[in-house]
Amino acid sequence: AYGVPMIKPAGGLGAHIDCQSFVPDMPHDQYPAAAVAAALYIAGGFTDLGSVRKISLIRNGKELTQVDIYDFLISGTKADDTILQEGDIVVVPTFDNLVTIEGNVKRPMAYETLEGETVEDVITFAGGFKGDAYTPHLKIARRNGRELQVRTVLEADYANATVMDGDLLTVSEILDRYGRPLVTNRVGYSVSISKTGNSGE
Repeated sequence: AYGVPMIKPAGGLGAHIDCQSFVPDMPHDQYPAAAVAAALYIAGGFTDLGSVRKISLIRNGKELTQVDIYDFLISGTKADDTILQEGDIVVVPTFDNLVTIEGNVKRPMAYETLEGETVEDVITFAGGFKGDAYTPHLKIARRNGRELQVRTVLEADYANATVMDGDLLTVSEILDRYGRPLVTNRVGYSVSISKTGNSGE
């Protein structure tokens, strides 16, 4: 049977994709899911520790290409469509950096980051700010091995402030002058009633 073994280094679990079990009457070199990204999907996706940004395709003992799934999922760039061949090996390493962003962004969650990526990159991964986000600055909580440090990053520095594994970015919401959250997308009115005397009833 034709297939591509997928291995995860350092004792990880491997999986084998048997293309002919899905479409037995189609020649293996015409299999539509023979691209690396599609093959990974067919094989059941990634474990919690698997990198989605540094996937290697090994052919004849050499790295043929490296695939970053974020290029497709976030940037809209077409994922690598190298046709897999019998004997190819897809290596999914463990991730190096995982950064969490919470608060008033469109997709608050943890994102895998590469060396040198910045606060601005993480905001982009998260779909950008919500309409009621306070954008002039955000907070970064970072563990240095001894304690948790919290610092403020100004908007002007978003593109230059690099992130590290374990960072937590928090985006606040806009508050009114009394420190209360602003209510957006709502129409309302107020009525002032003054009673100064007896109505006689």
